[in-house]
Amino acid sequence: MAFDSMSKADFARLTGLDGNSKYRRELNPDLWKPTEIYAFAIQVGLWDGGAKRLDSLADLIEHLPEFERKIILKAGLLTKDKLQIRRQDSNSWLPQELEKLAAWHRQNAIHVSRTFATGSAKTTKRQL
Repeated sequence: MAFDSMSKADFARLTGLDGNSKYRRELNPDLWKPTEIYAFAIQVGLWDGGAKRLDSLADLIEHLPEFERKIILKAGLLTKDKLQIRRQDSNSWLPQELEKLAAWHRQNAIHVSRTFATGSAKTTKRQL
């Protein structure tokens, strides 16, 4: 079922949102919350539920070395306070923050200490 051809009633049934939310989200995709996207994707068979890495993104950023964390926070238009909020509620990520982080990530490598994952002091490249 394509989103464009979906009726308001079908959209409301699948998402639990009111029918007018479909129209508002078509006009402004930034209104989608991550949990709404996951739920909708599951309902229409586009996501198998196998991974939801957005839940761990703030933790991964938090455990980067200070120098790299500052670069990534700046690239994503984030502050330490905003990152703390994202750690507490992964549904609070704003689409523009994720877009900025994704754009930065496409152009840059991230070097993190393996201490976070393995206890070893060796440095390696890691994908977020």
